[in-house]
Amino acid sequence: MNIKKLAQIAVATFIVAFFSGNAFALDIKAGPIWSHSHAIQACPQATKHYGGWNGQWRTIEWGKMSVCGTNEGSTSSNPYDIHAGAIWSNADANAKCHAATQYYGGWNGQWTTTVWGSMSVCGANEIVDTIYP
Repeated sequence: MNIKKLAQIAVATFIVAFFSGNAFALDIKAGPIWSHSHAIQACPQATKHYGGWNGQWRTIEWGKMSVCGTNEGSTSSNPYDIHAGAIWSNADANAKCHAATQYYGGWNGQWTTTVWGSMSVCGANEIVDTIYP
């Protein structure tokens, strides 16, 4: 293969990688979103523990559920874990995990700290780290 062909492949690969966004980002459920102006209100809250909102959102079930794109992916190897910010105790987990897992079948009672002092995950009853149709 000649140098020109290799350069073309390298440029094409860079363009695809650059414009395809964060390969590790995921979509987080945010309840029904009715418009872009509504997404501007709902998505920053839904994605706050995933590096924030990347500006993308879409409806996955009309009138029931939309997802917001995140700037970061999951830091847990368990696809049922959802980020919940710092959790300091079981009582704190009880307060935070019910809200964090509300769109994922509720909290399964499990939680763990992934980054001391800044991030914990709550176990959900449905898979969090998934690709939605």
